[in-house]
Amino acid sequence: MLVKNLIATLDGEIQVLITALFDEQWERARKLMSEPLRMTADDLTLTALADSLCHSDIDIISRQEDACHLRLNTLNGKFNLYIGLKDQLISSLMLAPCPLPDAYEKSGIFTEKTLRAFGLEDVPDGLVCLPSSQNTTALVLLVAGSGPHSMDYDVGPNPLFRMLAHELSQHGIASVRFDKRYYRACQENTDSEAIDLNTEVIDDACNILAGLIEHAEFYHVPVFLVGHSFGGYVSPLIAKNLRQRSGRNIMGIAMLATPFRSLLQVILSQLQNVNLSPECTISPDTSGKNTTSLADFLAVPDRYLKQLKDYHAFTCLTRLPAMPLFFAQGDQDFQVPHDIDFTMWKTALKGNKQVEFKLYTGLNHILLPTTGCAGGEDYLQPGQISAQVIADLAAWINHHSSLNDRL
Repeated sequence: MLVKNLIATLDGEIQVLITALFDEQWERARKLMSEPLRMTADDLTLTALADSLCHSDIDIISRQEDACHLRLNTLNGKFNLYIGLKDQLISSLMLAPCPLPDAYEKSGIFTEKTLRAFGLEDVPDGLVCLPSSQNTTALVLLVAGSGPHSMDYDVGPNPLFRMLAHELSQHGIASVRFDKRYYRACQENTDSEAIDLNTEVIDDACNILAGLIEHAEFYHVPVFLVGHSFGGYVSPLIAKNLRQRSGRNIMGIAMLATPFRSLLQVILSQLQNVNLSPECTISPDTSGKNTTSLADFLAVPDRYLKQLKDYHAFTCLTRLPAMPLFFAQGDQDFQVPHDIDFTMWKTALKGNKQVEFKLYTGLNHILLPTTGCAGGEDYLQPGQISAQVIADLAAWINHHSSLNDRL
């Protein structure tokens, strides 16, 4: 449920607290708290909590007279919110990421193993989904979009990569998904200044693949990259770095809802579309105008933005050995509009017979059927990745895997 519906469901002091947060009335919220909690509840902390509440699909996990446990399905993963009550005052208020997802198993279809089970230690937490059939046709690395995502790539109540991994397993395709470093940074208070494009995702992706392909079960299996949005955009760079480090070529890359334009252009366009950044600049401001640097606005180091400015996915692709490419896009994607980026990809790759383009009617940016809600609220509705997208992607992977077997 959305926060307005949650407020109608609750009662007492907890209802008043959630209402105050929703209305951005920080002093009113603090007056409901015990003295120790009030001392820690500064405006910045309450703003972050209110933002999480207002941009979540919320589940009530448990509710008692003196406590409430809520599950916030945010656009950047799942969080537990614990609210405690004592002597009619809010005595505890804790927001924490949900524990690591369990390894799943569906008898006769797939099993899952941790990366540790393959002897990979110096990498993020992750899961390898293995089809139960003895014949694994391909290994796919799933690369999430921008932001601090867990391995399941939870967007609202939708674990996109868990869904995708389990569906691909039914077509004989193994997959690996992993926590992004920004996700770990959020949990461990890692210095964000130490994070750049390589340490956020590129290095981890290469290290995971380099480790897995040394195992007998994957040594002769073709490897594909499947990236969504930002993940698709940096996939050519992953392929390039993997080739340099291990000598292993990626068999093909699938780019789902992936921008053609520079990521900085896309980010600025998205912010301007929702009126968040009327005066945002990429470079440090020297004009004296009241502007905000994009690095400050996004809370990332300047060198991170410089890497994005200097990198372009298409240019990187042209410097790699020719390989099969798959582009999938929903026609209701307002973040990466198909009439801009999808069209630009088609123009740039015109005449390339190794490229397949698929445009899907009624699907949004995360390749779920649109619910008609405005903006990001569309992503807070439970859904399933389109069966046609799964079928087309699996068919493309298995087709090119079979061609590899004949070489």
